[in-house]
Amino acid sequence: MNRSETPHELHDAPEVTAFLDAMNTRLANDYATPDGRHSESCTLIACDLARKFLAVGKRPYLISIHGELDKPLRPVRYEGRVTWGGHVVCGCDGFIYDPMVGHPIAEEAYAKEAFGREVAMTISVPTDRIEEFVARGGRSEVLSQKAD
Repeated sequence: MNRSETPHELHDAPEVTAFLDAMNTRLANDYATPDGRHSESCTLIACDLARKFLAVGKRPYLISIHGELDKPLRPVRYEGRVTWGGHVVCGCDGFIYDPMVGHPIAEEAYAKEAFGREVAMTISVPTDRIEEFVARGGRSEVLSQKAD
């Protein structure tokens, strides 16, 4: 994706692009930590991206992607070596930011590029709850609390 095709919000948020690039390289190890002993946390990565968007005045949200019992998520990038029951990514202004993919991608194109098929996706942390969610370290109990 060249700069003219980059979503407008990235022109004002170079730290998002830098983070995507760095994490894309880091995740080449089948989504494992650099030592290969543990899986990276997609929720924490999505929260890190959301914080970067919030820092420049954007309104990100988190999207949960759901596999099925008989059809787990198989990221295209990992050629079948990795399967998941679910995945979490950061969205902003109609684009998904997932370092596994490595570049911003329109929400409607994401599933096909990331998983090779359509998958169920839902907004799990909307824009009106994202600041509170990331401030608490991305813990899910924020979602179950009644909004004031």
